[in-house]
Amino acid sequence: MGLKPVMKLEHAIFILSLDISNERTTKQETKKCIDFLLSVLAKYEIPATWAVTGDFLLDPSYKPSNSEHKSRSNDLSCIDTCTDSWDSTLFFEEDILKTIISSEVNHELGYHSFSHPVFPQIRKQIADSEVRTGAEMAEHFGIVLKSFVFPQNKIAHIDVLKKYGLLVYRGETLMQSNLRSHVLNKANGLINEIIAPPVMPEWKNGIWEIPSSMYFADPKHPFSLLPRAKLGLWRAIRSNMVFHVWMHPWNLLQYTSLGRDFKLFMDYVSKKRNEGKIEVRTMGDFANYLNRIWGLENPKVRG
Repeated sequence: MGLKPVMKLEHAIFILSLDISNERTTKQETKKCIDFLLSVLAKYEIPATWAVTGDFLLDPSYKPSNSEHKSRSNDLSCIDTCTDSWDSTLFFEEDILKTIISSEVNHELGYHSFSHPVFPQIRKQIADSEVRTGAEMAEHFGIVLKSFVFPQNKIAHIDVLKKYGLLVYRGETLMQSNLRSHVLNKANGLINEIIAPPVMPEWKNGIWEIPSSMYFADPKHPFSLLPRAKLGLWRAIRSNMVFHVWMHPWNLLQYTSLGRDFKLFMDYVSKKRNEGKIEVRTMGDFANYLNRIWGLENPKVRG
């Protein structure tokens, strides 16, 4: 099915998606950052989509399929097949996962691939394995995955997401899209990054895409982050559009003012919600809402 944009929403929507992997931090650092974010979100009763990699879904008793092979190459998935040397302690992050899903706020668990490959650089067979494995492991926790975040926000193999029942993925920021297609020059691309535009969901090939509005981290210009975010949310409210912010928990380790700005922005989001000017939704919840108002169905299919 071709492109099918939503022309109008009843309310402005705020979405927060968080990309979690252990690539840049230790488990202890990751947990500390996640605990901080959870405490702030609990204070302001703001749910988020926590997009986790496969190591956060593994159970100590899990044994990967012998048909898979661990490799960091572009052709092979990083799902370990050497069951005899399987060391679950390297991957098992169930305590962090349980901390998220047991929160008093109704957070969503999303998926960020098993091994964090760049999807345009891998074959469809490997993309299929990456997505299928996560869907199967999530079932161990009674979770049906709805939302997907592509590693590095680089999009490919969308049909695989639909095959395993996912409803929505996070799209590129406007600046990413414009620079990739050479529609705007570098100066205009920078303007779009500064403005942090509101976005609209689009129906692409049987699945929803929700573009991202801004990356909530800026070590080079930290003073501009909070004003940009507030302006972006204000513009979304004005036009009944979506303001979709994302970040990595480890961004909190980059500079000290980010945690303060995150708290201040969540306070601002909470006030606008309490004033009835926005709705706060997770990616999966928003996709379900869109499916209802458009009369669409996306049944879970397993290949």
